[in-house]
Amino acid sequence: GNANGESTGMPLGLGGDGIVARHATAETRAAFVERMLEVATGDLDPENTRAMAADAIAWVAPALMDDEAAEAFRRLVPMALGQYPPTQWDANQDHPLSTFIVRLHEPGALRAAALGALGDLAAAHPTVGLGRLAEVVARAFEVPNERVIAAAVGVIADVPSLAAPVPIEAALAHPDAQVRRAALRAYVARADALPSDTILQALTHDPDVGVRVELLKHARERPGTESVLAALREDSDAYVRALALIAS
Repeated sequence: GNANGESTGMPLGLGGDGIVARHATAETRAAFVERMLEVATGDLDPENTRAMAADAIAWVAPALMDDEAAEAFRRLVPMALGQYPPTQWDANQDHPLSTFIVRLHEPGALRAAALGALGDLAAAHPTVGLGRLAEVVARAFEVPNERVIAAAVGVIADVPSLAAPVPIEAALAHPDAQVRRAALRAYVARADALPSDTILQALTHDPDVGVRVELLKHARERPGTESVLAALREDSDAYVRALALIAS
């Protein structure tokens, strides 16, 4: 809390609440969405908490009516553009001479979560405005924040009809693993096929195990991918090797 008597909590996650809200009554669901929007777009809670609220909107998106989705989309756009100041809780106490070191704030967390929510809203309700979404996604590539860029690439995966502002092949070679994972998902969602052999060679030896697992997930769902599965059966990670053997 602070001197004004304001306080905030640190929830562990709200995604599960969003899933439950899908099956609630219309009145309860509407109240839940309104509360999540208040948290996500307000300035009381830490950015990470606000990001969790935006994630909850993403989870409940398929159950919303078109007008509810449009309203949620409209209110989350500024967040997805990064148009929000940090709150009083987002000042990391990380001076090297401080008695206590506290690093809770993750810059861009709310922007990334809002981007993901817009993508889920647009995927479930195409009438909310692909033009506006395209603008928001394009702007995300202008900031040097890998979490935000990965979220933008994730939207490209979730909404295949959206024009990609950058070549997905370029995103597959991005230095950040979370961007590469999202790019692989986007490529497969749009092409309904795996990338070229040259790109596959790099992906099967990607230093991030998450990228290799993502590749395996798509390879096992498609014919003609034995060479990929064979390479992953020899992977350095036991989990990947086991999944590749099961897929074979």
